[in-house]
Amino acid sequence: MFNFSLSNYAPSMALVMTLIASFAALGPVPAQPTPALIEDWRASDFNYASSMMDTDQSDHVVVLGDTATSRNLIIKKFDAAGALLWQTPYDAVEALSGVWIAVDGNGNAVVQANTIRISTGQPTGWLTLKYDADGTLLWANSRPGVVSGSVRVEVDANDNIYVAGFALNDSVLIKYSPTGATLWTAVFDNNGAIDAPSSMAISPDGSRIAVAGVSGNLFMALMYDANGNRLWANTNSAVYAAGDAAFGPGNISYFAAGAYFPQDPNPYQMAIVKFDAAGNQLWIKSYSVGDRTMRVALDAQGNIVATGVDSIGYMDWMTIKTDANGNLLWSQRYDGGRNNDETPSMLAVDASGAVYVTGKGGPNPGSGNLSYVKGVAVKYNPDGTPQWAVWDDYAGGKAIRLGAANTLATLGWNYLVTTHYTQTSLPDLLPNPPTNLSGFASNTGSGYEVRLNFSDNANNEFWVEAERCAGSGCTDFTTVAQSRGENVTALTDTTVAQGVAYTYRVRARGFMGLSGPSNTATIIIPGVICPDFNHDGVVDAADLSAIASLWGQPAPAGYDLDGDGSVTIADIQMAAARWGASCP
Repeated sequence: MFNFSLSNYAPSMALVMTLIASFAALGPVPAQPTPALIEDWRASDFNYASSMMDTDQSDHVVVLGDTATSRNLIIKKFDAAGALLWQTPYDAVEALSGVWIAVDGNGNAVVQANTIRISTGQPTGWLTLKYDADGTLLWANSRPGVVSGSVRVEVDANDNIYVAGFALNDSVLIKYSPTGATLWTAVFDNNGAIDAPSSMAISPDGSRIAVAGVSGNLFMALMYDANGNRLWANTNSAVYAAGDAAFGPGNISYFAAGAYFPQDPNPYQMAIVKFDAAGNQLWIKSYSVGDRTMRVALDAQGNIVATGVDSIGYMDWMTIKTDANGNLLWSQRYDGGRNNDETPSMLAVDASGAVYVTGKGGPNPGSGNLSYVKGVAVKYNPDGTPQWAVWDDYAGGKAIRLGAANTLATLGWNYLVTTHYTQTSLPDLLPNPPTNLSGFASNTGSGYEVRLNFSDNANNEFWVEAERCAGSGCTDFTTVAQSRGENVTALTDTTVAQGVAYTYRVRARGFMGLSGPSNTATIIIPGVICPDFNHDGVVDAADLSAIASLWGQPAPAGYDLDGDGSVTIADIQMAAARWGASCP
């Protein structure tokens, strides 16, 4: 380790104020309306990509961003009302990529970044910065390395700083004092395997530091005491890489992972591994509702909450809650779009046990760039029932932090967009039902399809579904078509049979479920018509001549083969397609 000279990198106050005047962008740019949330303020800086956010004891919000062009960092601090208190860039000689930010008990911000090789983005070392509550840089420590990088920084109750990362093939954990002195460095090498952390957690009493990650291709759980002694290590080959760790009472620890059961109909499964304080593995529990667990946390009652992914074509979020023994209490899928992977990034649990998840997801657009994703934040009540969801092109998706007085802050999944909300305690609403449904049977040349048109009245839908039943006045509706995304006014049913009457209705699906149905529309599909117009028992030249003579005219009974009301080239082509057919 060596110390950077602060004089080389600390910005002048004039520069800070100039940047504040240039880039501060406050003001509401609301996402889809919901009675459950009030957007208090939003600060957008599209010059920077988002890295991470944290909050202090006064609900001030501190965010970290970086830029792909100049490869420098930006750190900003907002008060609870959204006023920009300060912002400061950090522009080193090396290219930098922001990793994490953590705020200590005095409001000081600890920033973690990696130095990177611009051509490949590969990390070549890490950098730890500490700023005081007013944005003054206190110290900067670096750890260079050809293949070396960091993944997380955390601060304990005494303001000591822990950084988890890797160097070559080894997992590395470093502890700094509040003044930046290196207290110890712990290295884990599992017999030459590539050992890399993905997350870290500090126990509530500060006596344990858990590191979750991968060793080779499989699970890695490491436990250290506050003096850097490795208490135990587990590299269980029965589970996949650990994505996160959390502590329970008595320094019991839980690690998020994945399992594989090749003979199971759902071979890839979410998994949680539980250890006692001595490192004895108490159990591994797997859950077939999802493929992999990415984040884990505990509520005040000791229940386990986890979120991860489940793949049905594209990936969806899957959030679960279990009791302390790993028995599944509930699971909830977030599937807002069918055209791209949806992945959660952060999980939080409030004092009541309500669960908050943020990440990337749908709804996708109904047309155009169908794979476009948004930033999403959702809330589930302690019993797993959905409470609200909010999505936005720019806000949310990277991080979520809970504040006082029923507030929360989110960080945009792509750009440095910070958004602050107040919860109203009201639930979200079902989408408004579509109206003005109508439709018609259209001939495709090889059969018929039904084209439905309607008015879309919802601004909180994922997609629109068409339902049908056979006959007029029927009630046994089943889903037969679904839009690719939100804000659509037309659907097509391609699975109809000729000579059948169908009754249709459409409904909008959102986070809270399906809307009420639209009005119904009954569509009669024309039957199979044999174009033997002269009734000689076979379709021949005389029949084609007969229908061709009516080209462009209103169709007499039996001559309108495609059901559009007049004789067109389509009718003639359909007659020609039956040439030589015998007709009863």
